Amino acid sequence: MTFNEEINADKGPKVIIIITTFPVVALIAVILRLYTRIKIIHNQALDDWIAVVALLFSIATSAFMALQVRNGMGRHKISLTHQEDVNFFKTLYMTIIIYNIGLLFTKLSILFQYLRVATNKRIRLACYLVMLFSIVYGTEAFFTGVFHCWPIYRFWRKTNTGMCINKPILWFLNAGLNITNDILILMLPIFILKASTLPRKQKVGICLILSLGGFAAIVSVWRLYTLYIVSISKDLPWDIVGMVIWSCIELNVGIICACVSTLRPFTAQFIPLMHRNSSTNSEARHTSLRGNRGSELEADSSLIESQNKNIEMPGRGTMQGSNNSEDSSFKGLRNSTNDLDFIRSCEPAGEQNGLSGFKLQDNKGLTFSKLPNYPALVIVSTKR
Repeated sequence: MTFNEEINADKGPKVIIIITTFPVVALIAVILRLYTRIKIIHNQALDDWIAVVALLFSIATSAFMALQVRNGMGRHKISLTHQEDVNFFKTLYMTIIIYNIGLLFTKLSILFQYLRVATNKRIRLACYLVMLFSIVYGTEAFFTGVFHCWPIYRFWRKTNTGMCINKPILWFLNAGLNITNDILILMLPIFILKASTLPRKQKVGICLILSLGGFAAIVSVWRLYTLYIVSISKDLPWDIVGMVIWSCIELNVGIICACVSTLRPFTAQFIPLMHRNSSTNSEARHTSLRGNRGSELEADSSLIESQNKNIEMPGRGTMQGSNNSEDSSFKGLRNSTNDLDFIRSCEPAGEQNGLSGFKLQDNKGLTFSKLPNYPALVIVSTKR
């Protein structure tokens, strides 16, 4: 490669591919999450809309990264005009601010999701404390980003007046706080599931899904190396490419991980093969699930898995429970029996023959009927 070819080298196209691909994948994940929560289980929550806000800031971050490419990122500083150099630092300034806001909302979406699942008071307190840490760190990162220099325009215009915070020190401090925050968020699912009554195999599966955020923590650690490269750089537009790429990956992977754990009802409905093993498991599993109003709904899945069984209740005669293995409605139910969001989609359906029921909102004609004097039993019936 000649000297001129080296000077005119451009990493911009590589950056554009990455900052476009990851937000698109995150967008698909959020759309599937909203479809699942609104159309399938009819039970959207605050964390769903926080994920939407995080996605909007992620898209805005990528847009400003694209403007950085347009103004010289990925090229050597010596090849830039004075105006391109100024515009590059202006767009970098905006990227840092918007990135930190998006990161905060991503973490809040995950933490509010944990709060929906957690029932133990100590674990909920831990969630609130980690949330407080996230908000404090996010607020600090936002304001140090906005007021990195004073006057603010000194960030992109070199003047003899004013001052700026030492960039490497600030960036490494914020990166360290971010990694600490990620580790705390990563540990919470372990304690949440430890306090639950789910079978061990199911606990492991859910823990693996919820702990996908660990990949975001790994990305955060790797991003430290790119920060080091930037901190010693004499050619920032060229050397900052790695940090920008990994910042984009970190932000969008966090959003994707926050959405994956909500998609089980979607996969149960559209990709039933993924749940075949769990649906054919005939073990009686006793699951305690916390309802939207804080009440406990006790579900014994052995009642669902039994074939044409008569259930005798003192003083109430015999109740018939139909569960034909070829019945597609029950197949769908077995796929989602232990799914927290699926059960939470139930709503009171009134009193019938001494039974207080919970009618599912999935238009399959299924009804959960709970006996008042036998709270551990749930009878499932279907309209034919």
